[in-house]
Order: sequence, then C-alpha cells, then structure tokens
Amino acid sequence: MNFLADSINQAFLLILRLDGEILDVVTTSLFTAVCATLLAALAGIPGGALVALGRFPGRRLMVILLNTLMALPTVVVGLVVYGFLSRQGPLGHFGLLFTPAAMIIGQALLA
Repeated sequence: MNFLADSINQAFLLILRLDGEILDVVTTSLFTAVCATLLAALAGIPGGALVALGRFPGRRLMVILLNTLMALPTVVVGLVVYGFLSRQGPLGHFGLLFTPAAMIIGQALLA
C-alpha cells in the first residue's frame, strides 16, 4: 500500500512541477483526443443523421453493418489500422505508423 501512495505522490509532484516530459505527454494526448473527436464528429453526425432520417436502398444493410462494427473489439480495430499503416500495408509509404496521426486515425475509427 505504501508503494501505491508513494507513486501517487510522485505523480502529483511531477505534475505540480510542470515537468517538461509530462507536459509533452499531456499535450500530445489532449491534441490527439481532440482531433480524433472532431474527425469522428465530422463524419459521424452527418452519417448518423442520414441513416436515421433518410430512406434509401441498402439502409437496412447499413444499419446492420454499423451495429456489427460497434461490437468489434478494440484490438481488432487496432490490428486493422496497424495493417494499413505498416510498411507493407497500403498506406505504409506515408510513414504514419507510431505517430500522433496514426493515433488520431485509430481513435477516430473507434469513435
């Protein structure tokens, strides 16, 4: 129990000291989360409105597909994104793997 309390105290001290590495981690995390949320909202809100309010051929199939994708484990989504962004993948020549852009893509797809 003492180890846990010491770890929490050390974490708060790093935050209160405004440690440079901690600030880099926090700003990168906030940046990727905000960008992914905006990207997902830009695609999801109009798409959701179209599916909810529109009547078009294939709508039933699209609803089934969207419901199925919501049940997809996050590990599977991560593996698919990794496959697309790896060197041998179709988007590998962009060199995005293990970058904030790749994190934004993955988080937006999950959202």
